[in-house]
Amino acid sequence: MSSFAVAALAVGCTIVQQPGSPAYVSSGTAALEVNVDRPGSDYRSFDVSSARPEECRDTCLVEPQCVAFTYVSPGIQGPSARCRLKNAVPAQTPNACCVSGVKSAPADQPQQAGRVGMPPRAPPPRQPTYAAPPEPSSCCISGVK
Repeated sequence: MSSFAVAALAVGCTIVQQPGSPAYVSSGTAALEVNVDRPGSDYRSFDVSSARPEECRDTCLVEPQCVAFTYVSPGIQGPSARCRLKNAVPAQTPNACCVSGVKSAPADQPQQAGRVGMPPRAPPPRQPTYAAPPEPSSCCISGVK
């Protein structure tokens, strides 16, 4: 086992691929909602290394459980900017401290059911199935005279 893998196991950290790295796969898009806070439903939060809300958004895009995020400007919840990833879509609250966003599925994938403002999609109609008639039974002989 490599020393990097041992260090990751010992610390118990989560490794998130950054945009531009070979394994980065975006699972949708999210428009930035400037001056909008979406309080609640946080499953994870962390300091952002840059004062860029795109870093928070891009982290949300690569985590399947993330459906929304809020970036909190530096100096509001500490000296660094803060990213709050959400597993539900809270209501919008106007607030100059924050930039938020809601993840939408890629065009080739259906939207997640149960998200606020997104009705669940109906399953595709079922195709009728053909049932062959039952085979005649060989147990009995009947006839009409």
